[in-house]
Amino acid sequence: MTIDFNKTQIESTYKDKDVEEFIDIHFFRPFGYLLALLARSLKLTPNTVTILGMITGVISGHLFYYSSMTINIIGIFAKIFSNALDSADGQLARMTHSESQMGRILDGISSHVIFLSIYVHLCLRYIHEGHSKWIFVVAVLAGASHFTQAAWGDYYRNAYLYFVRGPKYCEISSSDQLLNQYHTLKWNGNFIHKFIKYLEIEYVLSLNLFTKSHRILRAIIEKTYRGNTPHWLAQEYRRSIKAMNKYYNILTINVRQFALFALLLLKKPELFFIFELVVLSMVFIYAAILQENKINHLISITKSHMPNKSSGEKDRDFR
Repeated sequence: MTIDFNKTQIESTYKDKDVEEFIDIHFFRPFGYLLALLARSLKLTPNTVTILGMITGVISGHLFYYSSMTINIIGIFAKIFSNALDSADGQLARMTHSESQMGRILDGISSHVIFLSIYVHLCLRYIHEGHSKWIFVVAVLAGASHFTQAAWGDYYRNAYLYFVRGPKYCEISSSDQLLNQYHTLKWNGNFIHKFIKYLEIEYVLSLNLFTKSHRILRAIIEKTYRGNTPHWLAQEYRRSIKAMNKYYNILTINVRQFALFALLLLKKPELFFIFELVVLSMVFIYAAILQENKINHLISITKSHMPNKSSGEKDRDFR
């Protein structure tokens, strides 16, 4: 295999530098790029890479069950390798122009399965050490918090790409689009595809409570500009929202997992659930309020640019 490893080619497999984290740009993306090149030479599909990453991540969760520091460190390296594979599957898909809805959904399922393994094994470790089984209740609450936070962060990271780079870079469809696709499929002969479409619809609908303003702004763009964000709005969105990317990233994977690594090394892994429930929930609440205020400001600006309609007519169109 010939490895053509240069900065330009690696950057061509990014989603967008604005939404990439420092650790991703300087470690996971270069590492993932090498793995993507290897996978391409072995003729592996992006979905196969995703599954390999999921298996590695599940194994890392099991290794966190043990109190041995050596085994925990092996688990940490296994989780890091899993993350690199998670980066590689998307890079391989962009490299080979084989992005798909199935791949995006499988990627999301993989992340949840990995963290489920981590949560279960941390709970079993805590109980094995002689503590209360109520830790499972705390873990369930932390898991629900994690799902909401990560889904919100991922949604708005994609929303940023939608407005700044264009709809083709956004990996989340509207609920109306998904429902239309869902109803065109028959259960007979398309069971897996239709079931996955159902899961995607539930995922998008579950975010509606936290994304109302964004959906209004997107509806304006789709109705008035046929889904193509005008240049002035793309610039204004980037100027106003770019700083929010740090909150999206905090609430997804890297900060979460490095907090876990630190607590494992301190032999206090059960505090990871408290970190998610308290620290990350506070970040989420602050970021969600700030996001809504910024989007509402953008809605006001966008409506002021709409020609030939009174403000009352504009409001009725997009409620």
